[in-house]
Amino acid sequence: MTRKSLGLLLLVVSIVVANAAPAVAKMPPYDAEVSVDEDVATVTVVFDGYDMGVPTLDGILGLVPQDSPSDPPSIIWIDLVRTEAFTYGGSVVIPHPGEWAIVPFPDASPPPPAEMYPTITFTASFAVAD
Repeated sequence: MTRKSLGLLLLVVSIVVANAAPAVAKMPPYDAEVSVDEDVATVTVVFDGYDMGVPTLDGILGLVPQDSPSDPPSIIWIDLVRTEAFTYGGSVVIPHPGEWAIVPFPDASPPPPAEMYPTITFTASFAVAD
């Protein structure tokens, strides 16, 4: 490969890498709600007028403990399944009582804008078997 060809190749690769948007940038805004029943949190995500067109969404929401934060955070990923147009849902088992948050893109740095991707905090209180 000539020096000129190599330079052109490096330029093209640099442009592609610089313009590659992270998953957060590709995700439209949504509203989310959580319901908690004993040790199960059920999440419903509704995209505002945008049909994602895929049967599942993985890696966008995580359950993160708030009463024992760690760095990096301890994430329990929530798999979302399409339930109807614009809407996805998923459930996750809460490992122990305490303060929890459903966090969008929990491993993203910097965190995504809160006005587009809400974080929902809640308290889980349930009896733990000995």
